[in-house]
Amino acid sequence: LKIPYDKIKIVPLGVDHDFFKPSSDKESTRKQVLDELKIPDEKYFFHVSELNYVRKNQIRLAEAFQLARKSGLKHNLIIAGKHLPQIKKKIGHLPGIFFLDWVTNEQLLHLFQGAEAFVLPSIHEGFGIPLVEAMCCGIPCVSTNKHSPQYIINDAGILINPYDVSEISNSMLTLAKDSKLLKELSEK
Repeated sequence: LKIPYDKIKIVPLGVDHDFFKPSSDKESTRKQVLDELKIPDEKYFFHVSELNYVRKNQIRLAEAFQLARKSGLKHNLIIAGKHLPQIKKKIGHLPGIFFLDWVTNEQLLHLFQGAEAFVLPSIHEGFGIPLVEAMCCGIPCVSTNKHSPQYIINDAGILINPYDVSEISNSMLTLAKDSKLLKELSEK
């Protein structure tokens, strides 16, 4: 467009910091939202889906979660948002995985606030607003080391190869077992 670079300002995407913020009582928030959604009261990892489950890497996410469960992970995996019936049929029956359809903004906030970590192992992610929403709530992120998430998360989470199921699984196990790391990432 022949506009001088010194006249261009980049305004990054953002979120409402008055809405997305850490819970004053994470345990109580988790119990409340899980009770409301009729999900067992267990610690959980959270994922926001969309119809393009291939791009969001949900099959590998489910495989990684199952691998982590076989290695002793006690957490659940909650997947909220739009999804195709085929994906729910394919992975929704696996132990510890709970699919939610549309949730209210309040429920979304509480799901973020109550999560141990937000997991977004996308094959491709243009920006990843849910990553920023999770971090505003003090929730560490596990996401792809490809494209934009690595620049968004920086050192406030764990970056993984989205094609490596064991790497995704190990990141969940690490966060579940290392409370010191979880706290450090939450604070960042």
